[in-house]
Amino acid sequence: MITAPEALEAVSRRTAGADTGNVAVTIPARELLAMLKKIRIVGRMPAPFLTLTALRFQESGWLEATTFDYQTSLRITRGEATGETVHERLIAGNYVINTLTELVRGAAKDLDVTLKWEWKAKDSISLLTLEADGFEIAVPSSLASASQAEEFGTIADWKNALGQEQIAGAVVDVQAFRDLLDSVAHTASKDDTLPVLTAINVVFSADRITAYATDRYRLARAWIPSPVSFEGSFLIKLSEWNRIRVLMDKPGDMHLLLMGSGGYSQFEAVHFSGKDFVVNALTVNGEYPKLRDLFAKEYSSHMVFSAAAMKRASRVIGSTTERNQPFELTSAEDRTALRISTTWEENPAKSPLIPAEGEADVRTAFNPYFYQDALRALPGDKVRLSFATMAQPVRITSGLEPLDSVVLEQLVMPVRLPPKQDK
Repeated sequence: MITAPEALEAVSRRTAGADTGNVAVTIPARELLAMLKKIRIVGRMPAPFLTLTALRFQESGWLEATTFDYQTSLRITRGEATGETVHERLIAGNYVINTLTELVRGAAKDLDVTLKWEWKAKDSISLLTLEADGFEIAVPSSLASASQAEEFGTIADWKNALGQEQIAGAVVDVQAFRDLLDSVAHTASKDDTLPVLTAINVVFSADRITAYATDRYRLARAWIPSPVSFEGSFLIKLSEWNRIRVLMDKPGDMHLLLMGSGGYSQFEAVHFSGKDFVVNALTVNGEYPKLRDLFAKEYSSHMVFSAAAMKRASRVIGSTTERNQPFELTSAEDRTALRISTTWEENPAKSPLIPAEGEADVRTAFNPYFYQDALRALPGDKVRLSFATMAQPVRITSGLEPLDSVVLEQLVMPVRLPPKQDK
């Protein structure tokens, strides 16, 4: 039995559409639909062939599907390749997704789908038919003629065309890496006029992998331990990460390869490979802000709250405000509790006092969405707010972690409030 990588290496030398006769593969419809959705093409592509999905398959049921958009290549596999013939085709992936979605809606959970290819030697093109539950549906634009060999190779083997050398690599826990980037992703900017800030900064050092993200009004830093033996960083765009992360849904180890042509300072491409998936992505080119000093501030006071109580109060008061209308956090007279209230005089609302461990004299305000995002990102049932002065960012961390060994920390810039009026 040959392994999947050996099969893929052999297949890369084949010509798309070179097979003759009829070929069919049968797999569960929902499984095929889930695979195609994970790598689906989104947005309008600059070239028609970029809307296609490259399939490699065996009649035993092994299937590999790949999409590509010049920025990222996503590959997902099912089963293991054997010594059987490996066939290659291009399909209109989104067309098949739409058709399968309707087929499985209301159908039996064990519905199977058969993909049948018929090679038309006279026209040098193959016809694809999808059969399931008595339906026979022709899939247009399978474009598997011999003339499409170059396009097939570009989609299926884009990594080999990057022209960059592997500089460094590491083996990491796939779920730990996904959780790391997810924990800071909500603070990445959505403003494309500052492309660097729309990316997550992943930094490698002697004993850890650290992730940073910011949109200038809030920033987050998180880390996981890792036995890496190199230093360097890369920037992965938030929109690309959102496409990549859905493939990292199974536990186990993941190989992380970093590529480039200019040394360790910043990697130009990144390769992820884990159980049943392979990703190749170009990174964002740019200089990320130096954020480390912002996390090094001294904080004069700390308050630890029930995360559930704080989240509930922020949701209720946040629902009473207009868009981007800040809400205010004010401490009780004895400084051992906090309440959240609106800053909108025409529609006043306030929460009950939320008891705290520790004490501080607090009067500050936040964008409610930023504050709620920060609370949702924290693990555990305790949230800690740390204050320097009321005009400086508030540090938000898990109350279950010691102050000197915080794994995830977030800074949220407060909104300026008018001076407090004496009554």
